[in-house]
Amino acid sequence: MFGNQSDTYAEVLKELDAAFSAHPSENLHLPSTLNLYTTLRDLTDHLGLKIPTSNLVKIYGDESFINYYKQCLEYFVLEPKLCGLVSSQSAQVISFSKLHSSLWHICRLHCATGYWVCERLSKHYVHDSLWRFVSCRDLVATKCVQKSRTKLLVCWSFGILLHILTRTQVSVDSYRSCNGVHILLPFLMNCRVRKSRSQSEYLKMCALLLLVPIVNENENKSINNTDNYVEYLLDAVRVALKTPDLYSPLHKHHLRDMLCGLNRIIRFDANKRILLENHILDDILAILRIAKDLPNSKVTDVLKSPIPNTNSDNLATEVIQLLWQLCFLSETREQLPQYISLLTLCREFGENSRSATCRETVEGLFWTLSKPLTNFESPDIKYTPLSATGNPYGHIVFACNRNNYRQSVDYIMLSLKRRGYNVYSEPEHMEMENALENASALILCLSYSFSTSPYCRQQVLSALSYGVALVPVLLESNYQPETWLHYLLATVIYTPFTEKDNFEKATEALSRALTKYGIVREVSNAEIDPENDYHSEMASPPSISAATPWRSVAMRSHAGRGLLIPFLSESSNASTPTPSECPSISVSNSLQFSPFPNGLRSWSCSASQVSSSAWSTVGGYFGDGFHLTPTEDQELILAYQAPSPSIREWDNERVQRWLEENGLSQYMASLDWLNGRLLWELAWHRIRAYDVFFLNLERSLNMPQQDQVLLFNSLSLLADAG
Repeated sequence: MFGNQSDTYAEVLKELDAAFSAHPSENLHLPSTLNLYTTLRDLTDHLGLKIPTSNLVKIYGDESFINYYKQCLEYFVLEPKLCGLVSSQSAQVISFSKLHSSLWHICRLHCATGYWVCERLSKHYVHDSLWRFVSCRDLVATKCVQKSRTKLLVCWSFGILLHILTRTQVSVDSYRSCNGVHILLPFLMNCRVRKSRSQSEYLKMCALLLLVPIVNENENKSINNTDNYVEYLLDAVRVALKTPDLYSPLHKHHLRDMLCGLNRIIRFDANKRILLENHILDDILAILRIAKDLPNSKVTDVLKSPIPNTNSDNLATEVIQLLWQLCFLSETREQLPQYISLLTLCREFGENSRSATCRETVEGLFWTLSKPLTNFESPDIKYTPLSATGNPYGHIVFACNRNNYRQSVDYIMLSLKRRGYNVYSEPEHMEMENALENASALILCLSYSFSTSPYCRQQVLSALSYGVALVPVLLESNYQPETWLHYLLATVIYTPFTEKDNFEKATEALSRALTKYGIVREVSNAEIDPENDYHSEMASPPSISAATPWRSVAMRSHAGRGLLIPFLSESSNASTPTPSECPSISVSNSLQFSPFPNGLRSWSCSASQVSSSAWSTVGGYFGDGFHLTPTEDQELILAYQAPSPSIREWDNERVQRWLEENGLSQYMASLDWLNGRLLWELAWHRIRAYDVFFLNLERSLNMPQQDQVLLFNSLSLLADAG
């Protein structure tokens, strides 16, 4: 890369080390610095399919480079006039643009190299510095952003931010907390400039692709009403389709990158419908035909664009995943009989593709098509998370997108195995249906990538149909479920496994949650080899097979009053049921779900980490006159106070009357969205995790302790409501 002259290469590395050891204010203006960074830029420009050398990559992952790069960003933010940011012609800006673009070229590589560099940048919080840089008033001022070099600086910044977000564990919330949506929206408006329309479209596309993963559902609706970015992205895809190398010269993006954007944007069903109305199935068919012919095309024709690793399998995988997501809509399935050739092409890729990912995507598509359609937004929906598993002795399956959180998921799986749980080894996609049929629980590893995965969505649907308990764990800080997942998990408590949490304590909380769902461990504590455990405490939770009854606190079928559970005897030698004595709950098909709006949220906290002040206030007294302590006995008594199934038929007006009748009229406005199904789930929420129930009320509604206790007791009376 340096002319194959090792001496020259070593000399340049030495010069770079010297440059990165200084502050940008000391060397960015020097001609020697410009020459050095120009050389570095030339090395990374148009890499194509070439794999950069390890020494070149090491430069961008080195701490000295990252610190210097962050200092450059802060220098421009704090001293915009001194460094000549407004003019865009200063020596400092020109030198930095060379360094900035070289990093962008490395980050966008579709190989381990690009992922490793992004990971290094995220660990040093480079994304925070980049957001401050792109929001700098002197940079984004109207006159300044119209200059070519300034536009490119912003475009490259958006590109680096996007790759950090999609390839690392950086949370969507961290981008939103930096006002990312507010910063990006102006770039979607009228940013065209007569002298350089192409660069303006490039800037708009860069902003759009970064905006797509961080908008919420309300923002998405608002943007589509004012500036339909779904149609804009689809139009850009069609421009790329007309070029020999699948690269849009107007938007300066490859077809594959824009398909990735479409796959992220259609996590909202409203956006799926926009694409269908604009005949997206015709485009999918055209892209698959192109992908099929790619191996027969000349490499120079196909890879003329500066985007690496564009081949038949990669392109087919992206567009088949797009079709898979669309198939969760009834409108798509109604149109598919007119596209027999489209499904035939998908089958061909499933049979002949050399890519395992492509074959699995095809399997997933036909898995979904083989199942009945479930619309979570329908008022007649019958699904809800179960309060108890339908198969206590089944194995535990994980639903996750492991690209970003592989280490966390591996830790959780291994920790559960060490506690004696029967954890199912990761199956191939085509084996997942059989795995779920015999499962006791599906652990939902929640993150942004989970909500955008059609595979995870189909896992959840199949799990519900088999009566498998859904047990969510939170991998991404402050993640809020969207769309279909939001409707499904509105009243479910999450166990947090984010970078801010203590994983050992979180695993203990997850183990308790599994016990509450009635899941029986494969072996007792005595059978677990302590030498294979992380810590002696890791195997300390009592095994349900030896010490405690099978006591999911939701010991009733959702179809009715359910099982009667005997109280534990006051005698010390009272018998305790063993797993063989435990009944297996048959899960009714008339299960329901609960679309909680933006009111009461399920906070990401462990029940073990919360002590309920409201509980201590009332001293454990209930309307029945019992005095309890927070023990196993208490949960058994609470199970008798399960809400009547008839509550689910109440409408919003009836729930409002119920609030008023129980002295809670001050919360009628805040809870105007609460209907009977949600009230019924809230009553179960109080039973399943009363301590977190109190915490939710305090944080979400600012409810004082006396009102918390009043609501708690009012919900207990719903057992006899008609």
